[in-house]
Amino acid sequence: MENLSAFPRRLRNTISVIGNSFFPLYLITGKEASAIFELGSATVAHNAFKQLELLNIIPDYLIVSHPHADHLTALPMFAEHFPHAKIIIGKGAQRFATERQEVGIFRREDEYVLSFLRDRGIATNSIPKDNDMDFSICQVAGDNEIIDLGEVSIQILAVKGHSPGNIIAYVEQEDTLLVSDCLGCPFDRTKTFFPLFFTGFEKYMSTIKIIASMGVAFIGLGHSMVARKDNISRMIATAQNCAESLREFAILHRSNTLNAVNLLASSYYKEELLLYSAENIRECCAILIKRSLES
Repeated sequence: MENLSAFPRRLRNTISVIGNSFFPLYLITGKEASAIFELGSATVAHNAFKQLELLNIIPDYLIVSHPHADHLTALPMFAEHFPHAKIIIGKGAQRFATERQEVGIFRREDEYVLSFLRDRGIATNSIPKDNDMDFSICQVAGDNEIIDLGEVSIQILAVKGHSPGNIIAYVEQEDTLLVSDCLGCPFDRTKTFFPLFFTGFEKYMSTIKIIASMGVAFIGLGHSMVARKDNISRMIATAQNCAESLREFAILHRSNTLNAVNLLASSYYKEELLLYSAENIRECCAILIKRSLES
């Protein structure tokens, strides 16, 4: 796996990455239109706008990979900044995002992320007081829907296991697959993953198999890293092994799930995951234990 550090940066002929290493946003540019896949946290929006201005790009499509806060809360700012852009989301994302926005989950996590980044001297912007989104204006993408950018196209693929309304993007002309969090959250130092099968272990593993079967030359992850042809098989195998190991851990500790959650949270709350609140990661671990025991 290859770490992302410089922004904006060209990854392929028609694909660049903007944002920052915590929240990479993938810019796909065709002859007639351009699209951004992944919107990230609200904290990355202003930097992304400056980078787009530097590239002289006004995006025509804003594509949301899935409705978790760290992949979505910049959307209201993008929608305001680029009012003519079409917003694309997966089926089921609208309802999930609206529910979490209404109870304040998005706001709380954004404020924590903002504090984390500022404490480490990472340039970011403040979060607008009113950063809510009317998700009803978004267009729901169908499975295998094609977005034509002019000699470059994006194939939207609906996938399961990580989140409601989860989609990934295949750019055939670049043999590139943008998978968001479908392999988990990568740890840079150990080159392992925090598994993220929040909506089902078996569905998550099936999605990983789909990704592996496509045999692409380049994969963009939802955080920090990308992978090229010679490293992709190893990366996918690592993601599978990490998910299977977590499930085995849950089964081994099924007699005391509360203790299992605490042990898991203390083990994983480090490195890249310190970007999120301890409460968030503990909730994630509780969901992972539950899903492991359901499978």
